[in-house]
Amino acid sequence: MSGDPAQADDLVQEALIRAYGRIGRFAGASSFKTWLFAVGYREFLRGRRKAGLISRLLETLAQGEAPEPPRGPDAGMDLQRALSALEPPERAAVLLCDAGGMSHPEAAEAMDAPLGSVKTYVRRGRDKLRRAMEGDGDDQP
Repeated sequence: MSGDPAQADDLVQEALIRAYGRIGRFAGASSFKTWLFAVGYREFLRGRRKAGLISRLLETLAQGEAPEPPRGPDAGMDLQRALSALEPPERAAVLLCDAGGMSHPEAAEAMDAPLGSVKTYVRRGRDKLRRAMEGDGDDQP
């Protein structure tokens, strides 16, 4: 389904880890093989959603004043690393607005935070991500 052997290997590994963690939920209503393939398929869909979110977030960063963020196989990993270095409210606001497509008021409601704070979190988070993706923020994005 993935069309990429390396990605398929990762998908199988993630699906087996998830299946192992949820083996107690196997009720026997279907064959084990069917259940295991369903876990794998859900993992595939989860990966596609995640790739779409990363792609949208990279596009948003590219539209800023900074040079276009790096592309290629490591761009997603670089972005995840940069996201993990953000403060939790900044990360939440950036993901809700840029990856999730929410407006600032919608994100403020979802985060139960003042609108002005959410706008600040998004601006700071985007700035930090741009610097990290440019390579200027080696120690702190």
